[in-house]
Amino acid sequence: MYPRVKGKTHRLILVFSALMFLLACGEKTISPDDNRLGLEYYPLETGQYRIYDVDEILYSISSFDTLQYQLRESVVNAFENAEGTTTYTIHREKRDNDQANWELDSVWTARKTSTLAISVENNVSLIKMVFPINNGLSWDSNKFNQSGEKRFSYDLNVADTTLANEKLTDLVKVVQSEIEENIVNRDERYEIFAPNIGLIVKHGIRLSFCTVDCPVQKTIESGRFIQQTLFSYGKE
Repeated sequence: MYPRVKGKTHRLILVFSALMFLLACGEKTISPDDNRLGLEYYPLETGQYRIYDVDEILYSISSFDTLQYQLRESVVNAFENAEGTTTYTIHREKRDNDQANWELDSVWTARKTSTLAISVENNVSLIKMVFPINNGLSWDSNKFNQSGEKRFSYDLNVADTTLANEKLTDLVKVVQSEIEENIVNRDERYEIFAPNIGLIVKHGIRLSFCTVDCPVQKTIESGRFIQQTLFSYGKE
């Protein structure tokens, strides 16, 4: 039989064992669960693309122009930025219909961390999403630009939909503005995202109404309506 250890020696052995256990646990790295954060709602990968059908109306006090076209967003390359993360270059191309040639409209960039998704649109940095995604969570989308605070928020109560010949579920809406129509203006904007696809719907209506010497009440002085819906997506 082994001799029985008593007193101070026994306590030292217990303390040593506990320290060794804690050190062993400390060496283990637990990888974050990206799906629980919601990073899959803002995928960024070179070669991926999305094509949208777009309906747009541009308003002026005397007339309005109705436009219909397709928009293609393609991630064309990636590079390491000064922060040590990856920035992706996105080409945005337009065409009148699916038989016409694509023409470059603008170049945006985007980057993503474990807490933020940032898009630089026409040289303006916008926080498009924050992680983890939670219903009702809000944030200042203009934190990295000079435009003043603009609150975006999440709405997870979004019905399933069918786009690009596919049923899309577990959707997330980013509410960008909810100013109800009044005598001065109307501003309603939101975007809807699907997991592993990204943006699938963009809706916006911003109207300014005439308030002085108007021919009729609520004459639209200026404004824009846009409805952008996913037509197809993939990777080249």
